[in-house]
Amino acid sequence: MSHKELSKNECLTLYGLIKYSLLNDKEIAEKVGVKHSTFTAIKVRLRKENYYYPVRMPYLQVFDYEMLAVTYAKFLGNLPLEERLQLSKKIQKKYPEVVWAISSPTQGVSIQMVKNYTYIKKWNEDIERIYSKHGLLGDEGVTSIMFPFKLTDINRFFDFSSLLEKTFGLGIHKHERFFDNKKLWKTNLSNIEKRIYYGLICHPELSDKELAQKIFVSRPTIAKIKKRFEGKLLRTVRIVNLEKMCFQMLVFIHLKFKPGVTNKNIKNGLIKSFTNSMQPVLLILGTADCVILAAFKDFDEYTKTMSAAVENYKKYGILKSIPNTLLFSFSELKEIRKHIYASVVKKALGI
Repeated sequence: MSHKELSKNECLTLYGLIKYSLLNDKEIAEKVGVKHSTFTAIKVRLRKENYYYPVRMPYLQVFDYEMLAVTYAKFLGNLPLEERLQLSKKIQKKYPEVVWAISSPTQGVSIQMVKNYTYIKKWNEDIERIYSKHGLLGDEGVTSIMFPFKLTDINRFFDFSSLLEKTFGLGIHKHERFFDNKKLWKTNLSNIEKRIYYGLICHPELSDKELAQKIFVSRPTIAKIKKRFEGKLLRTVRIVNLEKMCFQMLVFIHLKFKPGVTNKNIKNGLIKSFTNSMQPVLLILGTADCVILAAFKDFDEYTKTMSAAVENYKKYGILKSIPNTLLFSFSELKEIRKHIYASVVKKALGI
């Protein structure tokens, strides 16, 4: 079943599940105007057919993690993809901070939640040493962009709601940022809170009752603490399977800004040039760099959208250079780290 074959109710249900991930079935059904029983039946079917899956993402800055790091590289074709992926898995096993990573025969992108600059320096050195040893890196080497949480606007972090709004022709509604600095909650967790927090991250698909049986904590305690954590220590989201939705390409874009340009001009240009036209699922805006991850139906849609966006952005005169872009075809793309947050949370909590 592709999105072209989804009925109106199925489109509304999938959209509601993504847009209102914190609400229960009855509340979402009311929001999107679908009968409750119909909504629940469609939800089960869409999950079974792998249209989406749930994830809980930690706000590790509350545990003194200082930054996000985004790393990308272009590879020489000196090693079969499967052999290179085995190298990548060995590296990632050593670095639990890698929470998401994709690769194709010629390039790769990963995201890390990082304690400090020392980590990313060591990560880069290891990556370049191992990949260079196998003749995989060209002159550009490995690029890592650091986004300190305190200086970064994480506008979208795998948020598919605006993309679905555009795809289903629903109109673009108000967008909610990944986290609100004012709502973050710095605290020392008790042992039972750590156990619940780790359990929530590890098992996002379990009900409170099922999680209670798994981690040996009462269901009411889990429900109470989960409510306190949401929006302050973590965020519950649902990830869309874009390939099932007939998207053919995932595009990673790295923008570099000229020194001295105002944050206001950067944001205005970004919204008018890229955000509105692409509806990206990932948009991380720092003081000197921005990274975007956007999905496209085909290469023609990508070239038209990207050309118009860059030309429009040039009017603002704030791009330092032509954007670096990595194009991933879903037919070749391998998701080698699929929103795995448990390892870095375990390290952050010291458990």
